Amino acid sequence: MSPGKLKIADIRHLNDLEKHEQEWDKLIEKCPGAVHTQSYAWINAFFHHSLHPDEKWICLFAYKNGKLVAVYPLMINRRIGFRGFCFQTFKTPYEKFHTIRVDGLMLPGHEDTLESLVNYLRRSFKAFPLIHLPGITGFSCSMLYFKNGGRKLSVYKKPDGAENFITLPESHQDYLSNLKSLVKKKIHRRLRKLESKAKISVVLRDIQRTNEENLEIFKEIESSGWKGARKTSIKLRPGDSELYLSATNKFHEKGWIRWSFLETNGETVAARLFTRINTTTVSWKTAYREDHSVFAPSKILFYRCIEDFYECGELGEINFMNVNTWFKDWNVNERPLYKLTVFPRSFFLSPLVKLYLLAKYG
Repeated sequence: MSPGKLKIADIRHLNDLEKHEQEWDKLIEKCPGAVHTQSYAWINAFFHHSLHPDEKWICLFAYKNGKLVAVYPLMINRRIGFRGFCFQTFKTPYEKFHTIRVDGLMLPGHEDTLESLVNYLRRSFKAFPLIHLPGITGFSCSMLYFKNGGRKLSVYKKPDGAENFITLPESHQDYLSNLKSLVKKKIHRRLRKLESKAKISVVLRDIQRTNEENLEIFKEIESSGWKGARKTSIKLRPGDSELYLSATNKFHEKGWIRWSFLETNGETVAARLFTRINTTTVSWKTAYREDHSVFAPSKILFYRCIEDFYECGELGEINFMNVNTWFKDWNVNERPLYKLTVFPRSFFLSPLVKLYLLAKYG
């Protein structure tokens, strides 16, 4: 990569961020495995609605010959040091309730752009940058820089949980044949039991209602159960309603959202929110009425959703973005996640930084 042809835009205001939306959308469609938490729609909504007034952020855009090749949104965290030398810490826009993993985006083959972005932060903040990236995959752009032999930056890496995912085979029948027979029998038995008590309807990819109406239905169901009791539902966590409305409205405009509902006698008893970008479908949010839990309505709905993915030709991967015991029913795989801290390579400082991070994080 020729440094002279790379232009970096430093954005710290929401009005300026919007100017890059179209190019950001084009870039995410060229990045395999990208998910909604890496999109303009999510990052813009997150910066609007999820930050405290004193929290600051920066989003770097790298253009090469007029084409966007990298986006790197960061929270500006603590500055540590003394006059003449400081460490400046950054973190990707991560929030444990919603952004299970988030990384920047880089056009495949341009992962070395990370060097220019880190050097820019060092010059701009006049400090030694430490960039914390929690919960990222082995194929994220920041990880690929090091896997591809990048030598101008250093990294501290440690395990940071895992995520379950399903790789859908070519045919629905092939997928079903890999499920345990007991799982299929239980789903059909519960469905028959539910049908004996009520009129059942499944609403997939709902486009009759507005996105806002679907979100309101979901919020009400989610808040009716244990998440409502713990005040961790979208409806009850401050700022979440605005965050989700802003983000999902944008996802709806871009064709990335999939709302699905299970109804009994006209009442919605289970709801699922999916996003899909490229060939990755994310099972993002699930809600069900606990007075119907004996029927496992969420499982019945998910079973039908998988059938719908095949009917619509949306194969590839279904990603749960975390690990849960009930996912195992669906013949899932497990992918490790990592916590990275990226910083400039320095003969003297790199070993000291790694010792500090080892002492802090283990």
